[in-house]
Amino acid sequence: MSNAPTKSFTHTHVLKENGTVEFRCSADSEAWPWLKLPVHHPTAVQAVHFWASVGASIAAGTFDTEKWSALTWTQWEIGERDAGQPVRGRMVRLEAQNGKRDETGERLGYQLAMFDAEDRLAYEVEGKGVIFRTRDFPAWRSEAKSKAGISGGEKAFAYAPSALAGIEEFGVPLLSPLQGRAAPRADALITAENGLPPGHPYLDGSGDHVNSTHLSEAATQFLSLCREGAPFRVTGGEMRFTHYVELGVPFTIEQAEKSEGAMAMQITQNDTPCCIASLRFEKL
Repeated sequence: MSNAPTKSFTHTHVLKENGTVEFRCSADSEAWPWLKLPVHHPTAVQAVHFWASVGASIAAGTFDTEKWSALTWTQWEIGERDAGQPVRGRMVRLEAQNGKRDETGERLGYQLAMFDAEDRLAYEVEGKGVIFRTRDFPAWRSEAKSKAGISGGEKAFAYAPSALAGIEEFGVPLLSPLQGRAAPRADALITAENGLPPGHPYLDGSGDHVNSTHLSEAATQFLSLCREGAPFRVTGGEMRFTHYVELGVPFTIEQAEKSEGAMAMQITQNDTPCCIASLRFEKL
């Protein structure tokens, strides 16, 4: 079973002697709808992150089409405020932590730097993950999904108003209205119908699980709910993944920590902690 992608966001790859990969990016917003988002929107950043890292890894010969991988951690920082959509990028592969493998596979790490048409830094992204070399990934995921259970669907789920979720101009609400003020929380439900094409205008994924792009979108909507829809721009963030979040199964986002211009959130599904997401932002 191959996990090779059927399309490529990056092209004109150049592999340097030190392993660095330089590349150009597609500007086709019909093929890549998230290019219609503001360049620094976390969902756009995470979409570029995924496709650019996959494309550069294939060019470097480090992408194994017969094995599956999982992102375990990522952080990003925006560059120049006036930068446009990236037209080129650079990926540097990092040494695996401690140079060792764990019981599930090989650890990997990389850094991405993305630049616009005027050569301004749009943002930098760093990621770490693991390649499952000894695990029967499809069978393991099938068992996990059957244990998680599937919800009754979106009809039984009340989503927050788009204005409060910060998506009046684009997007689809993924979260319930905010619950509580002292300790804010919200429920979320991402399904194949509202989280993948054609139901969502710019989110995409494998269809196997809720991915990092979905979770960055959910975290951004949660921050908007906590701010009662007041405008802001995310300037950076971090996500640490400890468990898959399943499609079609409700999950919870709650505020874990808050300070001026920053918020950390805990994402939980079926009483299992799945992700800690932190966003830094500035008011607009």
